[in-house]
Amino acid sequence: MNRVIGVDMNKLKQLMEMAQKIQGDSFWADIFDQNSSNFMVPYGKKEQPNIQPKYPLADVLRGSYEIVVLIDLSGVRKEDVHLTLQGKTLFIKGNATPQFPEYEVVTTERMQGSFEKSIPLPEEPYGNKIHAKFVNGLLEIRIPIKTKPRENIVIE
Repeated sequence: MNRVIGVDMNKLKQLMEMAQKIQGDSFWADIFDQNSSNFMVPYGKKEQPNIQPKYPLADVLRGSYEIVVLIDLSGVRKEDVHLTLQGKTLFIKGNATPQFPEYEVVTTERMQGSFEKSIPLPEEPYGNKIHAKFVNGLLEIRIPIKTKPRENIVIE
């Protein structure tokens, strides 16, 4: 086993890879931030940046009559996902249960464990006929929006 001062380096490497996947490419830059202006501020009192988790991956598409949100939830059961909508923000949280918990993880690129993410929408939903469907690991959410009537422009 590869150990340095009682630390299993393989486990540490796995944790580092998982942290980078969840928090994005700026994870280590944020950890080792060169800005020392907050150095003497007590822990927990520092201004925390609004870091959006990378997982689950989501696409937001706007059509004429609706917003479509596609969320990649490979390996997640429908029963383990919870959606809420507040104003112009869609919230998703859930749990991606490991498929083989009795096995040792060698490498991992897929999302595992609990997750929570807020997804900003480009405009306010209209009405309450939101439709969500979960097929083959892809969650598709259709959110109606108010159509804007065309305005005639007077040419002078």
